[in-house]
Amino acid sequence: EWENFAARKTRQLPQFAYTGPELNLGGKCCLLGDAIHSVKPFFGLGLNSGFEDISVLDQCLEDCNSDLSKALPLYTRRRAEEAKC
Repeated sequence: EWENFAARKTRQLPQFAYTGPELNLGGKCCLLGDAIHSVKPFFGLGLNSGFEDISVLDQCLEDCNSDLSKALPLYTRRRAEEAKC
C-alpha cells in the first residue's frame, strides 16, 4: 500500500503571478488583496496584505479628496511594487 502511495504523482498548486504594474482600470476600479499579491495562500498573508491595501487606498482617497481618477493611480504607484513580494 505504501508503494502505491509513494508512486502516485504529486499534485501541484497553480502558478502565482504578479498582476501589475497597473492595479487600477482607468481610475474607475482597482484590484486589492489576494487579487494583486503573488504570495502563496499557504503562507497565511492574504488577509493582512488586503488590510494593508485597504489602508493605503483609504490614505490615497484622503490625499486626493476622494477623487477616484487621482486616488486609484496613486494607489497603484504606492502598492504595485509591494504586490510583487
